[in-house]
Amino acid sequence: STQDQTNEQNMLNIFLQEFKDNYNSPISDLFYGIIEIKSQCQGCQIIKYNFQIFSFLEFPLQQVNQYYYNMGRRQLFYNDGTNPDVDLYECFEYYRKFDLMNGDNQMYCMRCNKSCDALYSTSIYSAPKNLIINLNRGRDAVYECRVNFPEELNILKDNCDEKGGYYV
Repeated sequence: STQDQTNEQNMLNIFLQEFKDNYNSPISDLFYGIIEIKSQCQGCQIIKYNFQIFSFLEFPLQQVNQYYYNMGRRQLFYNDGTNPDVDLYECFEYYRKFDLMNGDNQMYCMRCNKSCDALYSTSIYSAPKNLIINLNRGRDAVYECRVNFPEELNILKDNCDEKGGYYV
């Protein structure tokens, strides 16, 4: 809605001013990006926006594989016991998926004046010039799989959302 877009823009403007005031340096230009976190109350449908600074992304490879297995898009493991390859773009898709915050993880909604179930999603609003990616293989690096990645990572071209923020 128009009100949601206005609220998002207001929150973004406040965050960007604070970011500029506190992190304006050549290092921040190279290594810091902005994440947009969107939570939508399932009671009244209001959308809450939050922005955070990030300097790296972490992808849990075993969970990414499990996610695509649950969606019916791949095997959990091959007959020889090895794990399927993971594509770096799949990691980004996993990162921006919608999650339901329920049970002990409910969001407190100020409009409903109580804790409510909420849909939660993360997107990259602006990417750093140099993106550090941690491919998490689990405790003691036990999860073995190959990670396929392009020579040049394009997180902008096909991944922009409707308002121009970057979905990676």
